[in-house]
Amino acid sequence: MLSEILLKLGLNERESEDFIDAWSDSLDKSPYYFITFHGNDVINFYAPLVVRPKPQTVIRILMEYKPLKYYQEVPSFIYPQIPDRTGFTLVEWGGIER
Repeated sequence: MLSEILLKLGLNERESEDFIDAWSDSLDKSPYYFITFHGNDVINFYAPLVVRPKPQTVIRILMEYKPLKYYQEVPSFIYPQIPDRTGFTLVEWGGIER
């Protein structure tokens, strides 16, 4: 399921696998998690990025998660708009526990 979400967020298959490998241990400590993702707009606001040469496409994904003891209903996730990949593409992903 996480791999499907990451593909919809703009990561390719290899990037999605790397993301899951990097975060799987962190997401194995609680029975439930609240997880949401932020795209370019939110990340650019909090952590502006300057790259030279300037990429034609920028995909930045930040996973925000919170361990939960019990299952909780939450509103459906609205995917941020992800640009189509063209030319030199910068991909950055990360996560933060709340």
